[in-house]
Amino acid sequence: MKRESVSKYIKIFGGIFLIVLSIIEMISLTLLSFMEVNINGMSMKFFTFVFNLNNLTLFVLWLSFMIIIICFLIFGFLSIILSSNKELDDYNYSKHMFIMGIIILVSAFIQWEYIYLIETYLVKGYLIDGFIIIPFNNIRTIIQYFDFSFYLWLVFSFTLSSKVILGLTAGGFGLHWVAEREKALE
Repeated sequence: MKRESVSKYIKIFGGIFLIVLSIIEMISLTLLSFMEVNINGMSMKFFTFVFNLNNLTLFVLWLSFMIIIICFLIFGFLSIILSSNKELDDYNYSKHMFIMGIIILVSAFIQWEYIYLIETYLVKGYLIDGFIIIPFNNIRTIIQYFDFSFYLWLVFSFTLSSKVILGLTAGGFGLHWVAEREKALE
């Protein structure tokens, strides 16, 4: 495997792809936050409902979810910087690539857990009219209420699926390249 081609793919998929996915998630999160919802008979923006400090569990979940999206954005920039680093030898570069793939994979699963916890908390805790939080466990709700919020939550599922695939492939190629480098060093 040539380092130049690996660096090019890390820059494209590890860096630029993560940045684009994070920006898409931020746009979806912003649109979702400013939607008008009817909660137990009161009409309000979803942003004011989520960031109400009387409901601390939902506030911490939502804030942690936003922080992990920002961390993915920063990680995309760090991936571009790593792929441009010419000072690392091939063996250390392959180990960095493997670790980068594992970090992407674990972080994507953590972000997926935040989405599940937010969905579970909102569906169990409140009656929200006109606002759908990924109701994959209730198919009738999906069929009856195709709402804009449903599509915004689907954006998170698709971006997280892409991050999991990216983490698996980057970690797998990194591990393969580490094994090749160790054979070459023997």
